[in-house]
Amino acid sequence: MMAVPPVFPRSWDLILEGGEAFRTVSGSRKNRDSVTGAPGRRSRPRRAVTGRAAGLEQVSSTSTDPSSTTIHEGGGTVPFRVFLHLAALSAGLFAGFCFCYAVVVTPALERLDDEAYVTTMRRLNEAVPGVLFFLVIVGSVVWPLAAFLVRTPWRGADTRVWLIGAAALLSLTAFVVSLAVEVPMNTQLADAVTTTADQFHQARAAIEHSWNNWHVVRTVCAVLSTVLLVGACLTPDRAGSAQPAAPSTAPVRSK
Repeated sequence: MMAVPPVFPRSWDLILEGGEAFRTVSGSRKNRDSVTGAPGRRSRPRRAVTGRAAGLEQVSSTSTDPSSTTIHEGGGTVPFRVFLHLAALSAGLFAGFCFCYAVVVTPALERLDDEAYVTTMRRLNEAVPGVLFFLVIVGSVVWPLAAFLVRTPWRGADTRVWLIGAAALLSLTAFVVSLAVEVPMNTQLADAVTTTADQFHQARAAIEHSWNNWHVVRTVCAVLSTVLLVGACLTPDRAGSAQPAAPSTAPVRSK
């Protein structure tokens, strides 16, 4: 068996000493990192971020924070929007009917003689009260009131609430004028005895001027109600919008 040259034991000792030194250095570095919390390599102090970079950093931090956005509920619900648009549609149809009657039908009736006037008015009163007209005139009152109540103004009224409330009052006024004033006049004309020219004249004189004046009142209320409801539809809804927190412009300082 060959003898080991003396150089090999000496080399082996050097290798073992080098391994012990490496473990000692690694252990001291780990202990220092665990105490100071710093990484193994030397870190540079962070500079203060200002200007545009600070704004971008703040926006990125607020966009990922779910608590930085507040959503207000109650104003922009689907039922409210549906009621509001139905109210504007019904009020517009009723206002268009009243306006066309005032500027087209009324001037034409004024040119007729007494007998033709009474006969034509009776035919119009028989044709107008249909299902569609009933739905329009009732909807012009019901839908604004529904939108007004759904909006719950007692919890925080805004511009849209007051526009819808005023429109509902105007539509209700037009409805009351139609039901309580003009319908009884139409019934009176339909029940009047008209066999002679003098009776036709008396039947016409009893209702014509009053009916036309009250129709002007009804038309004005219906048109104003439509304008207010359209304005409510075009008014931005602040209650249903999300309001993100404003980014801070203060520089970010390193600890």
